[in-house]
Amino acid sequence: MKKFGVIIAGIGGIAGLVWLWSGLWNNRLWWTDLTRIGFVTQQVWFDCKKIIDIDIKVCESLVDLYKKTNWNSRINKEWRLTSYTPCGDNKGNWKWFWVSCEWSIVKYLSLYGNNLQGPLPDLYLPHTRWLYLWNNYLVWDIPNFSNMWSMGQLELQKNKLTSLPNFSNMPNLYWINVSDNDITQSIPNFSGSPKLYYIK
Repeated sequence: MKKFGVIIAGIGGIAGLVWLWSGLWNNRLWWTDLTRIGFVTQQVWFDCKKIIDIDIKVCESLVDLYKKTNWNSRINKEWRLTSYTPCGDNKGNWKWFWVSCEWSIVKYLSLYGNNLQGPLPDLYLPHTRWLYLWNNYLVWDIPNFSNMWSMGQLELQKNKLTSLPNFSNMPNLYWINVSDNDITQSIPNFSGSPKLYYIK
């Protein structure tokens, strides 16, 4: 009877490993679940050198955002980082949800209300026009976004951000919303954004 129990336990252990590997391979497990059992602390295995439809530096920036803000986040399962086609294609390859592209250029990143938590990294998205990150738990300083010179609309309201830079390298910025944060400083002059007409 004891031998039978050992066999059953062994089969259960193997089945569990198979299930875990299958989930990792298909990116169907929430990384927070793995973190909860102490298996991993962040997703680090994605190789942007294998990317086939966007600039490698843009890929690395998106993955950096994923790793630094994805604690207990919905994008754990909705950004399919096992796909090397963030923009998707007509061959059935998965795109990364919340990323919209035009001709393999990331134009739109919408991650509002995704329970993102942590500091916001200085992103490299030189051709992105719209960035929606409102209603999350982003903290500390807003980066100057020195590599987002095409950015037009920036939505960062309803977070826990504490400071606002002058965005000196965003000449196309016309709209910014940083309301409902923890910013107490005076509003910068935004001299580097001559098209800016709305700020809240």
